[in-house]
Amino acid sequence: MWQIITLIGGIWDAITGEIPDWITIPSVTLSILYTLTFNQTLIIPFLLYGSIGYLFYRYGITGGGDVLLLLSVIPFAGWGIGMIFIWAILLATLFYGIYYNLRWGIFFPLLPPLLSTLLASALLQRRRDIFVKEVPVEDLRQEDVLAEIPEGWNKRVIESGDKELLISKGIKRVRVYYNLPRLGPFIFLASLFPLDPIQLLPLLTYIPPYCLLSCS
Repeated sequence: MWQIITLIGGIWDAITGEIPDWITIPSVTLSILYTLTFNQTLIIPFLLYGSIGYLFYRYGITGGGDVLLLLSVIPFAGWGIGMIFIWAILLATLFYGIYYNLRWGIFFPLLPPLLSTLLASALLQRRRDIFVKEVPVEDLRQEDVLAEIPEGWNKRVIESGDKELLISKGIKRVRVYYNLPRLGPFIFLASLFPLDPIQLLPLLTYIPPYCLLSCS
């Protein structure tokens, strides 16, 4: 059941760049009802990961849909939801790191794949033209993340009603992040193949043969 939820959310996120409320709200509501009715021991991880997820959302680290999608599977994954999140982040980093490397030509062939993509991604963050664009306030969408907070404003994530408030303050254009990785598909993949932390070590240490051949 939980893998069906993450599959639907992941596909929608991959296609549209967002996970809509009609997927997350009912699934989280059912998860809360299940937890309260059948397994109250999961209330603690629900509250813990919900609080962490809310902070991630408020600071623009992850989308609100990603957080709700993860919370919806807590009744099935329990405390393992933390490992699913870490695994999803690593998978997304590996995939998008390779994608960005191929597209913009930044790669470190002597390093293991994950370390290479992490370093390349860090360098690409300095290319603000890739990840940041200026848009009219009228074009802002809910959950857009501001790259620069305008004077007189104190929020990074755009929520319902924020466009009208920005306009009322005389702010006409803002800089927002775009081209950001979509985590939903990787939450689904991580839920299919949950790993223990020790099993992630090969990603940090393994240098595949093509890396050695490319440098010989």
